[in-house]
Amino acid sequence: YTAEVRFADSKMGRLRRTLEALNRLDNSVLILTSDHGENLLDQVPNYSHGQTLFDATLRILAALRAPGLGVAPHLEPAALENVDLLPTLTDLLGWDTPDEWEGTSFHGGAPERTRPMFAQLNRDFAIRTPEQKLVVRADGGRDFYQLRDDPGETRSALISPRDRKALERALADWLASTTTEYYQERATSVAPEDLTPELREKLRALGYVE
Repeated sequence: YTAEVRFADSKMGRLRRTLEALNRLDNSVLILTSDHGENLLDQVPNYSHGQTLFDATLRILAALRAPGLGVAPHLEPAALENVDLLPTLTDLLGWDTPDEWEGTSFHGGAPERTRPMFAQLNRDFAIRTPEQKLVVRADGGRDFYQLRDDPGETRSALISPRDRKALERALADWLASTTTEYYQERATSVAPEDLTPELREKLRALGYVE
């Protein structure tokens, strides 16, 4: 894992040196982020991703450099999402932001959240606010975490019926607005042995099956 970090760092250094050599570094917008985190002795399975909905996998790095465009040197602690990056870029560059985009610009400060954030792993979902997270599993199980008191998500806490209902209603509304009828009524999980040999080989090449 350390070798992967060093490899990525070397490529970012190469990009920076190239922009400097072309005299374009100070009129370029650079964003450094990731598609997922990694379980590094945080939760089992260790040294993994794509297998849990814990924050060790969901929380990622986000760094923005935009010289001369009025970006604040830091943001107050706030919950941002990858879907916020494109609206932020269009806002920075003075372009129109399409109404159908889900994200919210954080140029000028963190956006006000009017709904929780959502994460999905197969048919399991996490509904997250800055202080709470409810994991809704396909088997009917529920895990609730008070993140302020338990940021490592080491113990499932009690949740009031009212709070649970509100979070699950937010999830239902989000799914209704972002998924298709096919997903809601027909999509199911598929075991590797149910796939064609050709599709299994493609997924194996990508590292999704062993």
